[in-house]
Amino acid sequence: MYAWLAGEAGVVKGLRRHLVQERGVDRRSVAFMGYWRDGKTSD
Repeated sequence: MYAWLAGEAGVVKGLRRHLVQERGVDRRSVAFMGYWRDGKTSD
């Protein structure tokens, strides 16, 4: 299995943790990118 995750940083981190710790997916098989953080602006 290979997973690619992208979205709000906190959600993506939680999804990756779930896949690795609870579903047994090899962490090297999960690519992820947090594009933004809830409540933060780019200014």
